[in-house]
Amino acid sequence: RMISGPGCPVCAVSGSDVYVVGYERWRGSIMSALYWKNGSAGVLAGGFDSMATAIDASGTDVYICGYAGATAIYWRNGEAVRLGPGSARAIVADGSDIYVAGSFARRALYWKNQSRNRLTAFWETKQPLTTKKGCYD
Repeated sequence: RMISGPGCPVCAVSGSDVYVVGYERWRGSIMSALYWKNGSAGVLAGGFDSMATAIDASGTDVYICGYAGATAIYWRNGEAVRLGPGSARAIVADGSDIYVAGSFARRALYWKNQSRNRLTAFWETKQPLTTKKGCYD
């Protein structure tokens, strides 16, 4: 189960464990990706200038995504998996598949099992916007 809200870091509950992700500032401006398990902090591998942005728990595995420098990254049980240039903002584990959503160079994209896929911008589809009240071009 995932929980988020205004002013609240993203967190997940797995069994009786509560996980929260975020970052801590060091020396005023340097960020380091962190997670908290049941209130105890842990540093995620990736070095300084990193941030954890989302979490998903699946069985005994905990998946956290974020970035380190200009590289999108996710951590599985604390072990870093570098995805490539960009930032990761959402993660979902579905069976053996890991989905990470993020962006690079102002373009939305997602990774499925570390394979990068670009999402088409709305204006590129040239399809009319459909609402319950009708269509708009």
